[in-house]
Amino acid sequence: MKKKNLLNILFIFLLVLISLVSIYGWIKNSFIFELLGDKEININVNEKYEESGYKVVFLGSDYTHNVEVENNVNFNKIGEYEVKYRFKNWFVDKTIVRKVIVKDNEAPVISLNGNNKITIKVGENYTEPGVNALDNYDGDITTSVKIEGSVNTEKTGDYEIVYKVVDSSGNETSITRTVIVEEKYTGGYGIIVPGPTYINGILIVNKKYSLPSTYGGTDSTALSALKELQSAGQKEGFSLQLVSGYRSYETQKRIYNNYVNRWGIEYTDTTSARPGHSEHQTGLAFDVGELTSNYGETKEGIWLKNNCYKYGFIIRYLKGKENITGYSYEPWHIRYVGVEVATEIMQKNITLEEYLGV
Repeated sequence: MKKKNLLNILFIFLLVLISLVSIYGWIKNSFIFELLGDKEININVNEKYEESGYKVVFLGSDYTHNVEVENNVNFNKIGEYEVKYRFKNWFVDKTIVRKVIVKDNEAPVISLNGNNKITIKVGENYTEPGVNALDNYDGDITTSVKIEGSVNTEKTGDYEIVYKVVDSSGNETSITRTVIVEEKYTGGYGIIVPGPTYINGILIVNKKYSLPSTYGGTDSTALSALKELQSAGQKEGFSLQLVSGYRSYETQKRIYNNYVNRWGIEYTDTTSARPGHSEHQTGLAFDVGELTSNYGETKEGIWLKNNCYKYGFIIRYLKGKENITGYSYEPWHIRYVGVEVATEIMQKNITLEEYLGV
């Protein structure tokens, strides 16, 4: 009898125990504990970690406030971190984890020292200005910059210098500088032929053909022809006033240098001859009327162009022929070459260079 009662008690105990375990399991499983957002989050270094949230719910009741969070994310250092969430009460002691990966996704920044375009002349040295490279994580990585490309300073052209750098996370960036190698400035004065130079009996003076410093003086034939031209013009009501005639080498040198000081060499070389290259040194050239570009559009300038050849003169520097003569249009500048040659040149509207084939 006693044995039977003991078995009954044991059976009841087992039933109660099973019931308690079942109830405990049901209670434990009824707690919903989960993360909001992704279980794995990537953030960029120096970017603050923003908590996506979590929740604990039991039978419609919110127990989120009972969660303890352990966050060891160092957003200033690359690496993998865990944020641990622990919920604990009489029935549950559970921890879930969110992985936070701090990466460096930002490329370094390269800044050029000097301009992104540099122009040098053939034969000049190219000095590499260099660059600076900064990375948001690695700091100054200028010493890691690789330079690709080269400059041939003996040959004209556009050359690209490429600067590249890679940070510790493999982020790469590059920047390019263009180096332009130009011909040396000559102002049109290339290989000089010392003179005086006569071609078919005509004295030629321009940027190629020069005169010695001792050459020059007034030319009586040209002066006589000028007076005849002025006399004819006066009969038509035009004064054709002489502004400039013969100039010595030293006078031209002083004029040219003054212009360079005022306007710079490149502009001056389009408007004034260098000493030894001026037609005024020959005594065969004259500036008459007005020294303005619109003089050729005045009645006097038009008459001069249409009639100067009759007296042996040409308009030396024609409009549209600047690339041939090397000088800007000068409707006031006349040059004595004789009636026959002047007639052919002016009727054909060509330059003295074209006529002589030089």
